[in-house]
Amino acid sequence: MPLLSDELLQEKAWMIYHYLKDISTQDKRYLNEAKLILVGEGAVGKTSLVNRLISNNFDEKEIKTEGINRNLWRLPLGEIEHDGRIFNDIVRVNVWDFGGQEIMHSTHQFFLTKRSVYILVLDARRGEQESRLEYWLKLIHSFGGNSPIIITINKSDENSLDLNHPFLKSKYPQIQVFCTISCKTGNGISELKKEITAQVSSLKDVKIPLPQTWFELKDGLEALENNYINYTHYEQLCNEYKITELDSQKTLLSLLHDLGIVLSFQDDDRFDRLKETSVLNPAWVTKGVYKIINNNTLFQNKGKLQLSDLSDILDKQSYPTKKEHQFIIDMMQKFELCFSFDDEKHCYLIPELLQKSEPDLNWETENSLAFQYHYDVLPHSVISRFIVRMNQYISKQTYWRTGVVLAYQNDSNKALIKADIEDKKIYISVNGAASTRREFLAIIRRDFEHINSTIKGLKVEEKIPYKTALIDYQHLLRLEKLGEEYTIPESLEERVLIKTLLAGYKENTNNQNKNSIDADVVNIFQNIGDANMSDNKIRDIGNKANVQQGVAGNATINPETKAAKTSIFENKITLALLVLVALVILTLVLIFSITSLCNNKVLSEKSCQILMQEIVQKTMPPLNTNNSK
Repeated sequence: MPLLSDELLQEKAWMIYHYLKDISTQDKRYLNEAKLILVGEGAVGKTSLVNRLISNNFDEKEIKTEGINRNLWRLPLGEIEHDGRIFNDIVRVNVWDFGGQEIMHSTHQFFLTKRSVYILVLDARRGEQESRLEYWLKLIHSFGGNSPIIITINKSDENSLDLNHPFLKSKYPQIQVFCTISCKTGNGISELKKEITAQVSSLKDVKIPLPQTWFELKDGLEALENNYINYTHYEQLCNEYKITELDSQKTLLSLLHDLGIVLSFQDDDRFDRLKETSVLNPAWVTKGVYKIINNNTLFQNKGKLQLSDLSDILDKQSYPTKKEHQFIIDMMQKFELCFSFDDEKHCYLIPELLQKSEPDLNWETENSLAFQYHYDVLPHSVISRFIVRMNQYISKQTYWRTGVVLAYQNDSNKALIKADIEDKKIYISVNGAASTRREFLAIIRRDFEHINSTIKGLKVEEKIPYKTALIDYQHLLRLEKLGEEYTIPESLEERVLIKTLLAGYKENTNNQNKNSIDADVVNIFQNIGDANMSDNKIRDIGNKANVQQGVAGNATINPETKAAKTSIFENKITLALLVLVALVILTLVLIFSITSLCNNKVLSEKSCQILMQEIVQKTMPPLNTNNSK
């Protein structure tokens, strides 16, 4: 019976069905491959550790890693038993050594993956705060999910680092073990190897069986001389290797991405344009991006990059023409690492290379509208991505590495946005015309909310400054919903009207109506057959649509317009019913197929139950049980 990993069980049910069908109808091989990721601050000894693990070498003059070093390590697991068989295999481990310099942290997130083993390397000569232990643990959790973590304390021959092991393990359950080593003397390396072997062995995907055709395609992709291919080319290769089901193609690509064999962001919801990205050679992409970010000339030029500069920055053999140069820049734009200037062709700005010092702005704070975000950990990428995403609003090129000034409505409003990385806070201050300050703040907040939502596990609190107090914005909204009129801010001895506090921050009712049009359409579906659906209800929905299109609301609807709207709703109802019938048929087919696989003992009874539940949840809409009249 094949071993199904938790990640695979979490995929769409029909993807699992195609996977099971493929392995039940053709020869299979075990994956025997894993990804090992080393992270930590700069100069803690990550590269020295990789050299010790793979070749047992140590170079005291080791050059710092500028970006990511990738190595192949053939790790013997020894004799292990699986499915009643004894294996004495060597697992192919893709080792990713991440540079620790602060300027590269924003880029690392694209290559931190799930289904990996993480080694967080600390320097015994530095304290827990200086090593930024919890910063890295939270970053790993955000991008690596529940991947196991080995905390490794290097340079133990020079000092000792005392950590609260029980506290850290209870707070971060992914921590498996603490190891103390010295890359210089070799002390503790053999014990660390044993721990790595144990964690790699415990990865469910290491012994996942793959159809033979999947292996053949994997080997074919690794043998390609192309550094990138578009998705259509990938589909053609799949068809050549007789992998014709679209879901099988996507499942395989996701697995290859997590293993670090290719880069593809088909299922990545973090960035708006990444889903269109080609299938990439990781070494080629990372080398190009980090070569640009670490370029001293660009740093001296405060992050301003001309496309023509890349002929001097990038290796001519690996990136020979403008086509490759433009591809790397396009990738950086999709990663939200840079943006183009509207008034200068082929000219770009990389916020991570801006100067650190904030300009003297003489900012008026007395009558400004202020808002704050407080984070449990503030990744560097949050503010740099915000600068990229909001580049159309930037006022007179006023920006620095951790802040920016934006303008709105022909400079009738300006906003100062600053990030304090160490204090883990972002400060927003909007001044200018009172009539549009709230509107401008809403635009700014929507972008931060989008960025925050793309970083899994990130904890963010929204704060409103009032006199000497900071008031939780979401708490105020909850109080208002409960009908409370007043609140007493912490550290103050006065009752404050909630409506007054929220007046400058809550979006205009018209803006809220934009988001409720779809809800009203759903309400119509739920009232199918209700002959008493009133003209006023239809008129309300029409007025909301007018607001969304910028038309002044509350105008009555003439009969022709009303008939047209009613026809549109009727068509949507018909389409919804057809989709529902198709979903029922698909569900029955999938259930029959899964039952067949279970009966043939391709799938265990427990896995069958999990898949049945997943199918029903993903394909059948919830029934409305509250329609009693």
